[in-house]
Amino acid sequence: MAIDCNDVPPYLTYDCTNPWGQDCTSSQHFHFASLWNYTQNIQEACANDTRLFIPTGGISSPRNASLTLVACAAIAGLAWTYYPGADIWTRLTTWKFPLLQLVASFPRPPLSLRVDCFVIVHLLGDPIDTIKSLLAKMSSCQRTAEYWRTECKNVFEKRVEDDEDRDWEALALLTDAYGEWGEDEQAKLTLQEGLSKNPQHREVLASAIGQTGRALAADRSTRVFPIIVALFFFIGAVGIAIFRTGSAAGVTASSNTVFINVEAHSIAFSALYFWIIPAVFLGSVIGVSQTEAAIPRILRRFQVDVDHLNLPNKVKLPNHCLDDKAKRVFHGGIYSWHPLERTQPDTYLTYQNVLPILVVIIGAVTSMTVSALVPPDGWDCRHRGEIFIFIIWILSASVDILLNYFSSWSKKNQTKVFWITCIKDFLVTIATMSCVVIVQIGVYNRCSCYTQWGRTGLTLPEMPDVAETLFHRLTTAYPAITFASIGIELIIIPLLICIQYEDALRTFVQRDDGNSNAAWLVEAVNICQASIAKFRATNLGTYFRIWKAKRTGTSAVERGAPGEPYEMRSLTQIQSGETESMAIEDTGAEGPFVADGHLEPIAPQDPTSN
Repeated sequence: MAIDCNDVPPYLTYDCTNPWGQDCTSSQHFHFASLWNYTQNIQEACANDTRLFIPTGGISSPRNASLTLVACAAIAGLAWTYYPGADIWTRLTTWKFPLLQLVASFPRPPLSLRVDCFVIVHLLGDPIDTIKSLLAKMSSCQRTAEYWRTECKNVFEKRVEDDEDRDWEALALLTDAYGEWGEDEQAKLTLQEGLSKNPQHREVLASAIGQTGRALAADRSTRVFPIIVALFFFIGAVGIAIFRTGSAAGVTASSNTVFINVEAHSIAFSALYFWIIPAVFLGSVIGVSQTEAAIPRILRRFQVDVDHLNLPNKVKLPNHCLDDKAKRVFHGGIYSWHPLERTQPDTYLTYQNVLPILVVIIGAVTSMTVSALVPPDGWDCRHRGEIFIFIIWILSASVDILLNYFSSWSKKNQTKVFWITCIKDFLVTIATMSCVVIVQIGVYNRCSCYTQWGRTGLTLPEMPDVAETLFHRLTTAYPAITFASIGIELIIIPLLICIQYEDALRTFVQRDDGNSNAAWLVEAVNICQASIAKFRATNLGTYFRIWKAKRTGTSAVERGAPGEPYEMRSLTQIQSGETESMAIEDTGAEGPFVADGHLEPIAPQDPTSN
């Protein structure tokens, strides 16, 4: 008859012929401290006990003694064991709640309660499509801003605003406002015709546009700085949690309630959600309107102001759509869901298609790397849970692609697509969050997960060798990998996005007083742009362009845009050891040569001289 391992008589003598605790079972089931005590007793009685995992050619010792999967299952059972309730709550508040706080701060358009709920479940249920839609919004605004930046130089003989950029920024924001109903192209065409066909009234029309742009800027809530502060608080919370874990566990890597290996796996599953960082950043840069009625009211007022100007050629903007709430929801009013944007022809490998997947992959790779470095090193059952969550997100994005093909149908079908997407995202959110919660309560707290399905011995955090490894990695590998991933998601990716969509950034963060809601961010982008320009102006940049030209098989003149010729010295000239600094820049028709920061005209060459 089996007895409890805690009731094995301590006064008897045990050896290889009379093994300690033969056929005993544990009433605590899978419990680190108890199993380690049993392992020590078995090893002390007989170092060659068949219940011990002994590597080929090795022998068990008090430092590395571990049970086999069969022995562990016989003592603790194959089923998983719940973690103590207090431990579950502590890990949730330490590693998961800070991420949920970022989710709660994600900007949501003030359209209705159902839209609020949809935005949150779409964020959690389909992060790839959410980030892709936000990038689509930035891309659309960037195209509009670039158009008006060029058009303002051609249309206005003199600046209307004190700041030369305020004219095109106001036009871009006004055009983008109509984009909430999918009428931005029509609005852009109407405004362009109004400015070009009313040359005598161009300045007063531009003044009305400027006033409307300031009103839209005042209405748009862009909370970049508070979000950045919240993100850094999140980083601080992670750092403090790691330090507190090390202090509580100590060099033994475990205490009654804190185990470094379990905490490391908690870090790993939190890393799956690091994509929230760039998603929240993008949402805060784009911002949202203060109220549902604010933008329609401002646009109607602008039409009234234009009508009062009595222009010879009337300017009639597409205001017929402003009362269509359903159209606003489906055609651009929800910045994190742009179904119609992906129905247009597009290449597969584009910036806004690849980056969202990359953002999610970074978190998944971080998660699996940290888990792989928790003893026993390598692939274990937790990787199944991490891959399961990642695959669900990929499938969710794939379903969205299929649903988008039905988006351009009738309004009735579009409403169905909205609700199908909402239900799909809700189910995905439930599935992924349930997986995280189940992991936190102990679904992997079992023999098979700590023996890699029998390939290694039972790896317990109390084992001296394992404890040393865990404590060392808690102060080196785990924080290094975690913070490197956070740094990529928090700094590098947002900076790349801001550089790619610089004009859109300036459009969204402008204020009605002429300043910026994120002047520091715009300045950082300007510094990066200057650094990139400096790189291009060096010999290294010249080497790169010559190498690129040779790869494409075209000359610099053939690649140059009309009206943008530039001179390029040959590679042999660069290799000749010239001491002066050379710079190759795109210029106007005169084709100046840039050297040492001064512009010197280059005499035009006779094309027949060659």
